[in-house]
Amino acid sequence: MVFEFDRVKYQMIDAKISLCLGLLVILALIVEFLIGTHSILLLTTLIPSVIYWAHKGLSSEAFFKEKQAQIVKVVDSRLIILNQITGYEFSRDLNKVRKVKYKTFFRV
Repeated sequence: MVFEFDRVKYQMIDAKISLCLGLLVILALIVEFLIGTHSILLLTTLIPSVIYWAHKGLSSEAFFKEKQAQIVKVVDSRLIILNQITGYEFSRDLNKVRKVKYKTFFRV
């Protein structure tokens, strides 16, 4: 079984997060306008949103190429992790693997 980075799934989740953050900022602006005070509500929604959007803007095509180069294989009771760009390869018997935590979007 081979697991590869799923760019479409990553971009869908990213779009949902961006949409939610945008709606929060708009809602905070509306509340700010209705109340008429300079509350901290706008800043608490705007600052994390701007940080997320700036981080997202820095994710270039190289970021996606790096993620797509990572492949996880399960072959004959062995776990194999490959990076096609760097040539890194890690292999271990499945019965020796106790816990796996891998934060990447994969497709089979």
